[in-house]
This record gives sequence, structure tokens and C-alpha cells, in this order.
Amino acid sequence: MLEKIFITLVLAAAVFLATNFIGFPLIFSLVFVGYVFFGAIFLSILDAPPMGRPARPVLSIVIFFLLASSVLFLVANFVPQYDPREEIAKVKRLQKNFVKKELLAREKALVAEMKAAGLQVALAQPTKEATKAGGPKPPTKELIAQGKTVYNDFECYNCHKIGGKGGVKRRGPELDNVGNVLTPDLIRKKILDPTVFMAEGFEREYKKGVMPDTYADQMAPDAVDALVAYLSTLKDTSVKTPRPLDPKTGKPLQVKKAVAAGGGEKGGGAATKVGTEHMPQGWWTDPKVIAKGKAIYEGRAKPEVNCAACHGRDGKPVLTGAADFRDPNLINKLSDTEWFNKVANGV
Repeated sequence: MLEKIFITLVLAAAVFLATNFIGFPLIFSLVFVGYVFFGAIFLSILDAPPMGRPARPVLSIVIFFLLASSVLFLVANFVPQYDPREEIAKVKRLQKNFVKKELLAREKALVAEMKAAGLQVALAQPTKEATKAGGPKPPTKELIAQGKTVYNDFECYNCHKIGGKGGVKRRGPELDNVGNVLTPDLIRKKILDPTVFMAEGFEREYKKGVMPDTYADQMAPDAVDALVAYLSTLKDTSVKTPRPLDPKTGKPLQVKKAVAAGGGEKGGGAATKVGTEHMPQGWWTDPKVIAKGKAIYEGRAKPEVNCAACHGRDGKPVLTGAADFRDPNLINKLSDTEWFNKVANGV
């Protein structure tokens, strides 16, 4: 008996470790372990000596049925439940998306036919409010929430993890920090055309064409807008979302982000193109600026910004792979523009 218990425990542990290594969710691993124990109980019953007939067989069957049903009921409460109403709502949203996509395609074809026939086409023009100066406005909470719904409806979680959920198999990168790694324009391009770049560490998946190339045909424009808005808000720096690589050269793709002139979140004036930033006159030697920079570097100004956590307070790196700021060759070979880009956009 003890030998059978020992074999069962070893086999259950092996199944649990194997399913975790493959990447199954915890609930699936526990189900497989449960199968091992049920199998052991079944084999033990087969090997058990025959039992005498109970005095009241019908009562025994009823009691066994009630006990088994209670166990199954309790176990079912720990298993994820699916509300049919949610599934119906999801199907309706997808149907609405596809109908909208089809109507837009028909409109485009009709406009082309009218132009070919020499007829004047009056297209909807943006309102005065939409054309006022001030640049693109930040996405609304409603649009971001809609984008999260689009993410779930199109089951992007099958390949990508967000918040540690999704991506059972290693198909695509975690997206928790994609808003810091990619611009909204690059996110949009990747959704509509997966070949525009490949994620670092996922070169094999890129070559296999794991990411579907059908979203340009399936997603209505407003669904794409919402999804881009949602993904752009994901900026959890504790998660390493891989940087984009040029599929032709394999080298990191230059992600150009517009930065407000004058610096800071409230910087006024026109946007400055990446690659043209320069340190304001006198900042290299201004004691006040240097002291403020030191406070930021050491995490005293903003706890969430702590360069010293990796590069060390005196420039000696404390994390493997971090640059050594005591190296004069490294410090002197980079221009202020390069320093700006590294701090703003990462390596």
C-alpha cells in the first residue's frame, strides 16, 4: 500500500512539473494531477478484495451518489465559469465589427465606381472642432476600455500576456510595457501588417508567421483605433516587452518619438524630432541642473525613476548588463543627443 502511495505521489509531482515546464496554466496542471490520483484510486479498487453485500444496497447507492455529486459540485466552484450572456455579447460585437468592415468596403468600391463614371463624390469632412490646432488628443477612458474589449474579443491573449494572464504557449511577447517600447503608429502597423518588424527573442515565431495577417481585413477602423489606444497605455516597466528588430538586418529598429520642445510633459511649442535634441546652453555645468539630475538619478525626486538601482550610485553597475558610467570612453563618445535618446527611449 505504501509503495503504491509513493509511486502515485512521484507520478503526480512529475506530471505537475512537466505541465508547468510546457507552459500549461496552473488550473490545467492541477486537473492532470487529479487524473493521476483518480487513476490510482481506480487501480486500488480493482485490486481490493471483494466486499460483502450491504444490508441496504439501495440506500448505499443513494448515499454514494449524494457524496459524489457534492464533491463534483464543490470542485466545479473552483473551475472558471463561462457566462453564456457574455459569449452572446461577444458574438454580437464581432458581428457588428464585420458588418461595419463590409459596409466600409462597399462604400470604398462605390466611391471608386462613381469617380470612374465622372461623378462628383461628396465625402464627409471633419468638423471644425476636429481640425483645430493642438495636435492629437489623448485617448478617452471609453476608447481605452473599448480597446481592451477588442483585445479580448479577437483573443489576442492566446499569444500575448498582459498582467501575467494569457499566452499559454510561447507565441508572442508580453505586452505590459508595449506603450513605452512602441509608438502608437508602430503598434497600428504591426496589427495590420505583422511583417513590419519582429520582436527581439521571437525571430523564429516571426519567420513561421505565427501572428495572423488577417486583422486588416477583419477589424473595423474604429476597432483598430481602440486597440491601439489600449495597448499604448500599457507602460509597466517591471515587465520586459522586447524591442522591435528590423526583419531585414536583425538590428534594433529606430523608434522615433516626438518630444515636446522645452522638455517636460507641459512643454510648449512644436514637437522636436528625435535626433535633433541638444542640451540647453549652460546645462552641462549648471550646479542646480546637475543637483536636480542627481536627485532623479538616485530616485529621490521620483521613486519610480531610479537609475542607480541598475547603474549604481557612483556609476558602478549593480545589475548585469548595465552600462558602467565610470568609463570615460563610454561617457565621452556619446553626444547629448544620444544621451537624450537613451534616457527617453531606452537602449
